[in-house]
Amino acid sequence: MPSVMIIKFEGSEEEVLRFMAQNGHAVAASHAASTGTQQVNGIWDQVASKFERYIKKTVAAGRPAQRDALLAWLRAGGKIELTKLWKASGVKAQHDYAGVGGSLTKNMAKAGGPKDWYDAHVDKAGEWHYTILPELVEPLKRAFGLK
Repeated sequence: MPSVMIIKFEGSEEEVLRFMAQNGHAVAASHAASTGTQQVNGIWDQVASKFERYIKKTVAAGRPAQRDALLAWLRAGGKIELTKLWKASGVKAQHDYAGVGGSLTKNMAKAGGPKDWYDAHVDKAGEWHYTILPELVEPLKRAFGLK
């Protein structure tokens, strides 16, 4: 049985959208239509740009694993098997990817993105698949210079 939760949050439109993103709430279609998709995309572009700057700093510090993993993920359209993801990051074993993945999530949070910015599931063969939230894929591609 569906349920409805009403939240009253006072603030600027940007603050409301950021609150919704950080708490895992999707932007309602009617809201997106009334405010304009360009404005909503602008919020995600801002998050993606900040995220890209954090990742760039790790590369500058000699740690390219986050960037390499994310680029493979984005080139795959935001959906990738865990095996391909950890191999792209350059770590030697799957269990070593936990540090890279955790750092990506921390950087996304610092950039103001949602805490649950990707989804994970296991297929029938037992392979893990990771999917970036659809509203983040294109802004991330733009921020990282991918078309």
